[in-house]
Amino acid sequence: NIPTAALATWITNPVTYIPFYFFAYFVGNGIISFVNPEWQTSEFTLTGLWSRNSVVIPLMLGCVVMAIPTSLTGLYLTKMLWRQQIRAKLRRRQQRRVTIAQV
Repeated sequence: NIPTAALATWITNPVTYIPFYFFAYFVGNGIISFVNPEWQTSEFTLTGLWSRNSVVIPLMLGCVVMAIPTSLTGLYLTKMLWRQQIRAKLRRRQQRRVTIAQV
């Protein structure tokens, strides 16, 4: 579980919050601007959070859009690695049985 802990630390590290949220904001704003060209958001500042065209909407949309493929990739990658590990254990077990049977 060390790789999982290292990855969780990297993702939840406060230093990485800023790049993740900025990227999520730009992804969400790009999607909204593509769908609705008249969409105008405020600047990505604390005062922009409380304005009429809040930055929260594109930020949340960007987070959801980024979360779906990331979580699916993590799910299938974890399943694949888990299956490979189980197959390797089964092969080693079979090789030990063959070696013991030959002796």
